Amino acid sequence: EVSFKVDGSGYVLLYSVNALCELEDAFGKSALVVAQELDDPKGVSVKALRTVFRCGLTDDRPEITDIEAGALIDKLGIEHVGPLIGQAFTAAFPGAEDVDIEGKS
Repeated sequence: EVSFKVDGSGYVLLYSVNALCELEDAFGKSALVVAQELDDPKGVSVKALRTVFRCGLTDDRPEITDIEAGALIDKLGIEHVGPLIGQAFTAAFPGAEDVDIEGKS
């Protein structure tokens, strides 16, 4: 998870199993494919970025809407959202070398 503050309020960006399912529902494809598309050098649409951000906030703020997520992006600065998402995705998908065959770190 990645914590950040906007106007003195704390938020948690977390791509838990439930958040990833929300992401898959929103995009109609696997979360891993969405994550790969975020790294596309051609860029990602602002609408897609907002949806990915919103999905990552659903554990912390279950009722958050795309409009509210967009307002948070405006306050944070769009240039800061990609790195936050990247950090949260990295935490959600640890490298295979970090987990042994029994699932212990």
